Amino acid sequence: MTAQKPAASSARGLIVGAIFAIVVLAGAWATGVFDTGPSSDAAGTSDLATGAAAGVAAADPAARSAPPPAPSAASPSTPVTSGQPSATPGTAPADGGPRRPVWVDVPARTAATAGGPLVIGLHGRGDSAANFARLAPRFPAGLAWRFVQASAPFSGGFAWFLRGSGGRPEGISASVAAIHVQVLSAGAGRPVALFGFSQGCMLIVHYLIAHPEQIKAAVCVGGSVVGPLGTPTLGSPAAPAARPPVLFVNGVEDTIVPAQDTRAAMQALEAHGFPTEQIEHPGGHIVPSEEMGRIGAWLVRKVAAP
Repeated sequence: MTAQKPAASSARGLIVGAIFAIVVLAGAWATGVFDTGPSSDAAGTSDLATGAAAGVAAADPAARSAPPPAPSAASPSTPVTSGQPSATPGTAPADGGPRRPVWVDVPARTAATAGGPLVIGLHGRGDSAANFARLAPRFPAGLAWRFVQASAPFSGGFAWFLRGSGGRPEGISASVAAIHVQVLSAGAGRPVALFGFSQGCMLIVHYLIAHPEQIKAAVCVGGSVVGPLGTPTLGSPAAPAARPPVLFVNGVEDTIVPAQDTRAAMQALEAHGFPTEQIEHPGGHIVPSEEMGRIGAWLVRKVAAP
């Protein structure tokens, strides 16, 4: 009998140890230690634009869980939110449901250039207008900026469209309509350009097909074609709708939206008569800080063109 006690004691110790390990692992899982963030799909992962503003990969899971780092450039003026004072940009509504888009102006860029060229910025999936607005001070001072925030909550931020049944993108038409309201209201009587990153770029492609005559130029960074494109507005035979120039920017090391997908989007617009240009940088899924000078100069040149 005495010879069996150590074995029984050891068995009890193993069982207790196993139970303790399971409890620890379950607690780690519940607190997100093993959370790798949202899975990627054809529409891109969480396109956190602070990483884009700082030239850091936007899909880094650590960037999604940590507070956004300050850009290396000078900080912009404090954004002013309009359109929905009861909501804070970058936070999901309490009920988790969609809400109408809001916008963020950069006061120093808005007041000084009233009536001048306006650039409307469209953030990536999982980001917010307020965060994406941090890009504005890196571009020429002659450009006024308005950053529009999407309406569908996603991964701590917002998305322009989401994947529905069968993987179909849902919400693109509603987002195009929301952007069109901003173009017609904020852009009334002034030249307007669109600037979009990742999912924001994907939305621009659809906007260009629907309303090619409304803007002077567009910049698409790290985007692709998602969902079927319609037929561009043709205008009348005497006054065909204009086709604004589009600058595509992509990274050859982008694993979120591969370079060939961005090139395919460029070719799709070319097939519809849009003049395109391309900047290809050696990085990944970012707004490349080393190319902001070229992008800004291109925007100024195109929105000032007759």
